[in-house]
Amino acid sequence: MTDPREQGYHRSIAPLLKTKTILRNKIHSTISKKAQAGNLEAMSSGLNYWTSKREGQVQLRMGKNPLENEPPVTVPDLIMSAATKYSHYLAIGSKYKKSWQVLTYIEYYEACRRAAKAFLKVRLTCK
Repeated sequence: MTDPREQGYHRSIAPLLKTKTILRNKIHSTISKKAQAGNLEAMSSGLNYWTSKREGQVQLRMGKNPLENEPPVTVPDLIMSAATKYSHYLAIGSKYKKSWQVLTYIEYYEACRRAAKAFLKVRLTCK
């Protein structure tokens, strides 16, 4: 796949740049809030550094040396980070009736947010 601009996509760049700035500010504030969390003992009750279970617990990377500390990262944080770093690169593509439908990382992030809001609106929950 190639750059969407090479495929004839001539969309306005101003809204994308605005979204990119908003995402960058949200990432910075989210990470700094997580890094400044006060109760480290209660937060580090897990045994592993990662989990794939919904109810799983993880051990936070909080050491005695402040340079070794890493704030926890969630899936929405990762998507936001990718949307900020690679905003105009292709994130995902699918073929529909002999033509490719592609989304950039910013468009993918916005589609994920729309889907999440729709799930919340219909009160979809995991059981």
